[in-house]
Amino acid sequence: MHLAATLRQLEADAPRLYSRWSESAWRAACQGPALALFEKLDGDLTGFDSYLALLREAVGLQYVSTKSEANPDESFLTAILFGTLPRLLPDTPPKSRAALLADLWNVGEKLASRPVWLNRYLAIRLRELTPGASLAAFLERALEEGLSGDTKSFWKPPFAAVPLDPSRFDNAFLPGELHLATPTIACVHDRRRAGRHTAVLLRKCVKGGPIELGATPCLGRDDAPPDPATGDAVLQAAARAAGLAEWSAVAAPGGFLVLATKLSQRLWFVEASR
Repeated sequence: MHLAATLRQLEADAPRLYSRWSESAWRAACQGPALALFEKLDGDLTGFDSYLALLREAVGLQYVSTKSEANPDESFLTAILFGTLPRLLPDTPPKSRAALLADLWNVGEKLASRPVWLNRYLAIRLRELTPGASLAAFLERALEEGLSGDTKSFWKPPFAAVPLDPSRFDNAFLPGELHLATPTIACVHDRRRAGRHTAVLLRKCVKGGPIELGATPCLGRDDAPPDPATGDAVLQAAARAAGLAEWSAVAAPGGFLVLATKLSQRLWFVEASR
């Protein structure tokens, strides 16, 4: 494959095929993830032409923009094109690459019409997908963890605390209102800036611990469970485990809490022993 000639042909046909074609987004994608994948394939380019066709489709349908390379996890489709496929395709047997491309793309297109938080959540979880792993099994596990949660907790001590740092994704973020979006996903609002949020997947430490989902829209409350009856003693014990003298908190049925304080940009994930 002569890469430059292939890219020129794909670009030449694009304005006729897509009414909202962005030449700048296409060239940024080609100079970034496409070139990185080309180099990693080290001559075995099976599937690379299909990847380029999907990349052009994503640009043409405005799934990918000039901002995507700076924030490749903003959607499932940008995550697969900018991160997952350049990472997985070189270690995928050539005969299996077409199926991997098609399966990931089909999931991404379906997610484009689903709630934004679900799209964002699964995009972040893609980092855990390994070469040769079953995509269906991976998605099933991720959805179960994000939507169903664990069994009801007895809120028994001791409590284990894990610090989280949302400023990694937004260096001006100041934790404010906390609420659940699902039984295992907490949404955190910036206390000074309307429309700025982050989210945390609440997962037992023995299963890998919490996952920070980065900058998100507000994930809503429609799938949130009723507040568990934790009581003041539980909140006090959780705060002591986190080393906090003053705090706000949200509790989830599986024995998890997320704590924030006005004195820090950090959050604390706290887990009851059972």
